[in-house]
Amino acid sequence: MKKRLISLLLTTALILTLIAGAFSVAGSAGVVGDVDGDGELSIFDATAIQRHLAGISTLDADAVKRGMVDGDDELSIFDATAIQRKLAGIIKSFPVEEATQAPTDPDVTEAPTQAHTEEPTQAPTDAPAGFKTIYVGVINYITNEVGIDNFYVHYWGGKTASDKLLNRDGGKIEYKHIGYWQGGQQQTFIMFFADIPADSTGFKVHYNYERWFGEDGDATVYNKAWVFNYDGDKAVYTTVGEVVNPTQPETQAPTQAPTQGPTQPSDDPGEVTKVKNNITVYFSDNKYWGTVNAYVYNYATNAAMTDWPGAKMTYVKTNNEGEKVFSVTVDVSKYDRIIFNNGADQTTDTPVTKASSGYFINSGKDYTGKYLAGVYPYGQDGEGKVTTVTMDYPDGYKKKVYIWTPEGYDAADKTKKYHVLYMCDGQNLFGQAATLSGYEWECDESVLSMMGNGGDGVIVVGVEAGATQRDHELTPDLGPLAPGVNSYGNYSNGGGKVYNDFMIQQVLPYVEANYNVSGVRGIAGSSSGGIEAFYIGMENLDKFSYIGALSPAFILYQKGTWDDYLKTKSFSGDMPRIYFFCGNSEQDLLEQTLYTNAVAMEGWLKALGYPADKMVTVKDADAIHSEGFWALYFPEMLSFGLDL
Repeated sequence: MKKRLISLLLTTALILTLIAGAFSVAGSAGVVGDVDGDGELSIFDATAIQRHLAGISTLDADAVKRGMVDGDDELSIFDATAIQRKLAGIIKSFPVEEATQAPTDPDVTEAPTQAHTEEPTQAPTDAPAGFKTIYVGVINYITNEVGIDNFYVHYWGGKTASDKLLNRDGGKIEYKHIGYWQGGQQQTFIMFFADIPADSTGFKVHYNYERWFGEDGDATVYNKAWVFNYDGDKAVYTTVGEVVNPTQPETQAPTQAPTQGPTQPSDDPGEVTKVKNNITVYFSDNKYWGTVNAYVYNYATNAAMTDWPGAKMTYVKTNNEGEKVFSVTVDVSKYDRIIFNNGADQTTDTPVTKASSGYFINSGKDYTGKYLAGVYPYGQDGEGKVTTVTMDYPDGYKKKVYIWTPEGYDAADKTKKYHVLYMCDGQNLFGQAATLSGYEWECDESVLSMMGNGGDGVIVVGVEAGATQRDHELTPDLGPLAPGVNSYGNYSNGGGKVYNDFMIQQVLPYVEANYNVSGVRGIAGSSSGGIEAFYIGMENLDKFSYIGALSPAFILYQKGTWDDYLKTKSFSGDMPRIYFFCGNSEQDLLEQTLYTNAVAMEGWLKALGYPADKMVTVKDADAIHSEGFWALYFPEMLSFGLDL
């Protein structure tokens, strides 16, 4: 089963920008993904798929074939998304191209008479004398992005410590393994192996010395396969092919929660600890630049700490992955953006905040030639814990609620209180396996970074969205939909109020009855989750301290409808702080379509009396509709929301 569907709202947003009319798009066989037949891959190919799926136009058989880039022999929204991901530089090739280029690759579907349905039930051929075989699985998001070559295992602990190319040849373990990860989402892992010295005690997986994956593997357990995803999570196979406990790491078994919490939410606003202005940030040089500069500047004024390429960062140490770590101290009361570079290559503009500490390169170059950075909590060992609670949703089905508590949280210590951030799309917050983009929000990393800088602890609560009900659940019914929307998705009579009531009447009381929490609460989300989080905040202005709406789907309603709804609210008193964000990448028509209303909402609210000093709107011309960018801006949302 595929990962969750990308919001139909986004499909609608694309369609709204096009001229309606039924016609046929034809073309001869050619470039993979070249749906419109003009000889090159462009955003218009993704748009052609969108139009075909919406019934606005009809693709001929050749165009459909060229458009089926994700390798599942079916034209769908996932093919349009894959085209956008390749244009944005998130993936280097389409899955169907990899299958064509490597006919011996186990990802290729075998002929019916040779279907590869059987998987090994015991470890394959023994290693040579003095060696042992390590088996490693890498989730398909990684192999789709960088290909299947140049994965290495770095081993240590014996007489020698070195690196060895992970192999997929020789008949030892040439197959793909379907495992299960996070909430029953089915995932594909490409399996590799290497023979390493028998006295090795540990190992780590990396791609071409550029990207490192996973926690340290226990090389003394060599008759098992270790499976890694983007985030460093791993599952253990007792024998190759047999899954044991392949669930989200550090996660307790799901608990059935009462349908209504035993207590009502507290009205105590609580206090927030202010964080120092001078923040030391660290950069792990996983691209092996050697010299790393930090160009630090102010987003609003463009004032820079030093001229380009910025201050030369100070070498701190070499980490366990063999990467040099560099540091620089930033006064975040003056500067809020940083670009890591070596004078030639660079990252995109990256927020630096009081909830920031560690950075690394998290992707290949995008269409502008820049790298996307990722965040991590420098100097911290633990990752916290995720507890999964199952609740009865009012619409008659079960819904999972993921509750992340920071490292050091002690349920018995009633004197230490934690703020709480409630978020939509809980399945995308703590691990990439459930996201379409291959990234996650990195909420835990940012909270731990903030705590490391002296800030308070925050518990993050994510409510999952069902793959088939997401658009309905996360659509508030505010009035007439924008023209054209009603024909393309499940937006009429949206179920946003039910979702709001579930959050306020069941989730909040449960959390506040079972965890040590303060009265400081936030609500946040992105895309369809962004409009729903904003709606929940507006419906409960007295219950939330801040609201985060990233790439929100405000396009569902026109300004007049928004005005009519917002005029029913009173904006007197102490209002929540609101953080708006949207990208505007020329390579992502989805994000561009959401941009207009997303960046206009602050002005609409101000005109209706919402205090201007409680709102901020942040734009990024390079950002696409992806958890990877939302993760970069999450620390800034957190810092602004908590008024650190």
